[in-house]
Amino acid sequence: MSNQSMWVKVTIWFMVFVMSVGFALLVISPFLGGASLFGSNDGRGATQELLDDSREKVREDNCSDTKKPPTGKRLARCQEAFTELGSAYQTLAAPITNSDGTQEAAKDFQRNIDRATDAYKASYELDPTDVKSAERYAGFLQGQGKAALALPIWTALVKAEPNNEDYLLNLATAHQGNGDTDKAIATFNAFLKKFPESGSVDGVKEEIENIKEQEAQAAAGGGNVSLPPGLG
Repeated sequence: MSNQSMWVKVTIWFMVFVMSVGFALLVISPFLGGASLFGSNDGRGATQELLDDSREKVREDNCSDTKKPPTGKRLARCQEAFTELGSAYQTLAAPITNSDGTQEAAKDFQRNIDRATDAYKASYELDPTDVKSAERYAGFLQGQGKAALALPIWTALVKAEPNNEDYLLNLATAHQGNGDTDKAIATFNAFLKKFPESGSVDGVKEEIENIKEQEAQAAAGGGNVSLPPGLG
């Protein structure tokens, strides 16, 4: 296992989930007359019917109405709308594969990543106690190398669902990604104690040894402890 393998392993589940949400509701930004947190739409991949339907649904539910925040079924619809928006922008930010098999960065990559971040955040902030929105937002942040922002969310998720292996494992790798190897090792050890029969046990043990080895090399003048992707 490479120094970064555990990080990849515990974040891949989130990326697969997000991409499976589907490409829908490409843009809901026009619901405020073309000016909103998420910017404007260029129409790629969206039919006029989809645009019209999306605008109407968002207008009807007033998802961004801070004076009358969504509740009940309206809350669920708004969370779904923001989630699909985030998935759409994330899809737009994905690398483009050319006919010869080569890849190139998508147009407006960073802007679409920023919009996806805003959308997932909006869904999360509608109800921070909703574990699905929370794990989606935390996973996206962590996947973008923003482990420090993901840490408090993973911490809350572990407290809310202490028997969820993925949450504790992601908390450990968030500490690792944030450069706090002591807390990372402590959390990995907590994982081993709580889930001794988990299929991830061998990988976790190996990652602990990797961290210790890197720390030893750094202490001996061999360089800094390597960080997960996006933080080096």
